[in-house]
Amino acid sequence: MFEPLIPPDQIRLLERYEMTCWRTWFMAPGPALIDQLGLRFENLYGAQLAISSKLDHLLFNRVLGLGNEEPVSPAIVDRIIQTYIASGVPRFFMQVSPVAEPKTITGWLKDRGFEMIEPWAKLRRGLGPAREIEFAPRIVQIPASDGHLAKVWGGIVQTAFEYPPETAEWFSELVDLGRWRTYLAYEGDKPVGAAALFVNGEWASFEIGVVLPEAQGRGIHSALIARRIQDAEAAGCKVMTMETSAEKGQGRAQSFRNARRMGFELAYFRENWEWNGAVI
Repeated sequence: MFEPLIPPDQIRLLERYEMTCWRTWFMAPGPALIDQLGLRFENLYGAQLAISSKLDHLLFNRVLGLGNEEPVSPAIVDRIIQTYIASGVPRFFMQVSPVAEPKTITGWLKDRGFEMIEPWAKLRRGLGPAREIEFAPRIVQIPASDGHLAKVWGGIVQTAFEYPPETAEWFSELVDLGRWRTYLAYEGDKPVGAAALFVNGEWASFEIGVVLPEAQGRGIHSALIARRIQDAEAAGCKVMTMETSAEKGQGRAQSFRNARRMGFELAYFRENWEWNGAVI
């Protein structure tokens, strides 16, 4: 486990915040889309199980909060695995934070065929202006009632992350979801970047944040961070967080560097353990 840089109580708080954010988005679609994507969200022994039985993609099949609020056991790990198997999911991953108990969790996961993949970094910042950026693209917050821009936004997120095509409609649902704000960045008249902000009292989560490949490397991602910092402070937020990978893959290492330049500090790493069909 990577050594965290903030106290355990603060880690637990940030983990609870993220679980709230993820739950509101995961079950945002209407009944038809929930059925089409096979979406379920279950609470089990303090953990949250996000399940999408129709999408073979790790992001949409993940376990959050395992062992954060109460210690787990091998039987609980097996119960979670069986839940995914029964849902027809071929692979999923468990996220293990630095405060997960007991510390023998990772050994149990290894014994059951889990493999550790790249960790995700949790970053946070407080109040204060963002670093000046050299390029300032036009950034528009999408009105909740604008169905056209909602589809454009969802399409950019799906395309930039190379997610399954049917997720574009799912992402577009965020535009009209309470506590969420969504943004488009333009080069001229062309939308080339998308980002989201989730506001929950004095805490804000910087979600998504993508730029189409042909527009990358021109400061658009940093500009989207700066706009959200400004809006989060205006909304009364005192703590802002972001999660990304510090390693290579889908531009996330660049996202990590951009966040650090814009005043975010590393708080801790969270391990990701993938299960891909091992027999228990």
